[in-house]
Amino acid sequence: MRLACTLAGAAIGQTGTNPVVGAVVVRDGRIVGIGAHLRQGEPHAEVHALGMAHTAARGATLYVTLEPCAHTGLTPPCTDAIRHAGIARVVIGCVDPDPRCRGKGIAALARWGISVTCGVLPEQTRALIASFAHRIETNRPYVTLKMAMSLDGALATSSGESKWMTGERTRAAGRALRHMHDAIAIGIGTARADDPLLTVRTEGGRDPVRIVFDSQLRLPPTARLLAPRNDGAPTAIVCAAHDAPRDAEDALRARGAHILRTDAPTRVDAAQALTMLAAMRIGSVLVEGGGILAGALLELRLVQRVVAHIAPMIVGDGAKRAFVFDGSPHLIESIRFSNVSIDQIDDDIVWSGTLDT
Repeated sequence: MRLACTLAGAAIGQTGTNPVVGAVVVRDGRIVGIGAHLRQGEPHAEVHALGMAHTAARGATLYVTLEPCAHTGLTPPCTDAIRHAGIARVVIGCVDPDPRCRGKGIAALARWGISVTCGVLPEQTRALIASFAHRIETNRPYVTLKMAMSLDGALATSSGESKWMTGERTRAAGRALRHMHDAIAIGIGTARADDPLLTVRTEGGRDPVRIVFDSQLRLPPTARLLAPRNDGAPTAIVCAAHDAPRDAEDALRARGAHILRTDAPTRVDAAQALTMLAAMRIGSVLVEGGGILAGALLELRLVQRVVAHIAPMIVGDGAKRAFVFDGSPHLIESIRFSNVSIDQIDDDIVWSGTLDT
């Protein structure tokens, strides 16, 4: 099951609104097949593992991180493939939270006389599907907020200087996070100030869909993030207010952008925008700034995880802050975190935690 978890983890960020899943087929104490779900619409992990095992799957044990599906979606039911392969026993990490499948895959296997064990490495296997489970429960993507900041919580100096607070290896770790998410989002202030590309820029990396929260469509049509893509995705998705200028929309559409207008008249309804993004099969979003967007999403409790890259420096007063929103005067109402981890990259600190609900 640990190997199956490793296989699943390698595909994080590639499966859209589908969960990452790993599978291993074992016969007579020997691994005869491995597989992972690699991309939405393609075969699931079980099918890949069974295909590798071929005839050795008959009478074998299948280890899979998530309950096999028993319904027809973009692909046929995995339970049917398991049955036809002659698997004798299935060991499952965790139950599928999707109502279309929850418990039904286990029931189907048991009905056919296949031995089923469920709940092996439950914490690890549930952590793998955190973004999938969140989308099922909320109909919104899983949002990770990543910020590079000073010790005193500054994104930039009072003059706007921010390159580079953290070291090169820390910045490379930040770019690796982009590969692990379906989309990357920034606010219009960051887009106009930095004119970023929002690409992975690492060998073998997959560029996420680019998103800009831009209530009045002030993104210049010459912005570098509107560069054409070769994967069929829009150059960018721009989330706007209902009353944003129509001529600005036309100019951005001419550059290949997709415009999402939310119902609020003068601002972006962030919750609605995230729901619309989930409908576009975006299962996870990495938000990289700036402070106003970060603060708004935190205040609305629309963030699930924060990753802070903290540089060994203090900027002082007048700096641009990492989280801009009206805080509460009471500590009991403050935003708190759990599942905290702290790592070090050279002289930088990488802090991460999930928001308490």
